Amino acid sequence: MQPRWHTFSPGNPQEEADRSRLLSAIDAWWQGFLERHEDISALFARKQSWDLPRWINEALQVISPHLMWEFGPGLEVGHRLIITPEHRHGLRPLVDEILKRAPAITGWSFLGHRPPEAHDRVLSAVEARTGVPLQATGVRCKRGLHNRIDVTVEFPGAVFRKSKDLAFSQAFVFLEAALGERILNTWIGAIDVRAKGWFSQGVVRVGPEVARLVCEVSKSLPSTPLHAASGHARWSLFKLEPEPANDYPAQRDMFVGKAMNADLWQNAHLAIPFCSERYSRCGCTGSATT
Repeated sequence: MQPRWHTFSPGNPQEEADRSRLLSAIDAWWQGFLERHEDISALFARKQSWDLPRWINEALQVISPHLMWEFGPGLEVGHRLIITPEHRHGLRPLVDEILKRAPAITGWSFLGHRPPEAHDRVLSAVEARTGVPLQATGVRCKRGLHNRIDVTVEFPGAVFRKSKDLAFSQAFVFLEAALGERILNTWIGAIDVRAKGWFSQGVVRVGPEVARLVCEVSKSLPSTPLHAASGHARWSLFKLEPEPANDYPAQRDMFVGKAMNADLWQNAHLAIPFCSERYSRCGCTGSATT
């Protein structure tokens, strides 16, 4: 079990020991990186030859075996290192802690999300990760459930009929590279694929179109904390049907529920990421992680 980071408070000996062990592992990782960053730069310049993936895995995954990593060009100059938990959202606070303890190294930037890429790099990423050049011809974006943006990626009919699996793989890699991992995790809802239609926009328009819809959603949200409206809000009642079980964690044995914001309540109880900025623009940027 991962120790808490955002909500940690002393008092649990086991949690304190786990936290101390992880902090020591994080500091040891950065010390090792500090000692080898010039060797890494030399490797990228083809002035050295050594097993970088093995070294990274042995050094970084001591912290957690579920951490993924990726090198790339720096945001302006030099190199970047991305450390991400990908779909394991419960590890996001750990990644934040790792990056918070990163040393300042000239020519290096450290990120916790894959950033949005220029279109030529998007095309390269799709081909590298799927083995085939991007086949998509267009995109459609619309507001979906829980204030997220649903995206449909269109493909030529022949490609779509031949392999829907390839279409879905290309759609995901394309959206992650074009939008960046943070936008993908926070704002993108359903991702679908279909044969080419008449009303889609070109694939290069996906970033601006998603940004437009995110802005539209944000403008519709309250600018004050939700608790400030609790006295005059219209509340919703839910009839719940818990599955039979010997014991029920949290509040999963309830037959009746009540919520001030029904959509928010449903999002918080579903197996999808919860992000405060999809429900309020009062400055909250939290997610359902510890």
